[in-house]
Amino acid sequence: MHTRIVRRLDNIVWIPKHKFEFVDEDVLQERVDNHEFLTDIIGCLSSIGDIEPVGSDGSRQKRDIQIMIKEDFT
Repeated sequence: MHTRIVRRLDNIVWIPKHKFEFVDEDVLQERVDNHEFLTDIIGCLSSIGDIEPVGSDGSRQKRDIQIMIKEDFT
């Protein structure tokens, strides 16, 4: 028995290699806890909290950070 690999070109989802789009703060707020998008933020890191356990059994961890964005500088 032999394995046969056939490349299919129909039904391919093309994901752009590089894409960015600047958005307003209200759009960022809508993305909180929405894991459909990855969001890069440009700013200055102003504080980093301690690592804390989360969840009912504490098996996951989180760390709060604060980032100063453009409006915070003025």
